[in-house]
Amino acid sequence: MQEEVFVGVISLTDQDLAGLIAFAHDADEQKKLTEKRIPKRFHKMASQ
Repeated sequence: MQEEVFVGVISLTDQDLAGLIAFAHDADEQKKLTEKRIPKRFHKMASQ
């Protein structure tokens, strides 16, 4: 499924994965995420 959505495999470091997990468990950090903070190259992907 990952390859279908992202057209390839996403490589994550230990730090990347730790950051994603921490973000997923931190409601205050999630509230800070706005569309402006998401790089434009990801907008189309996020809207699918």
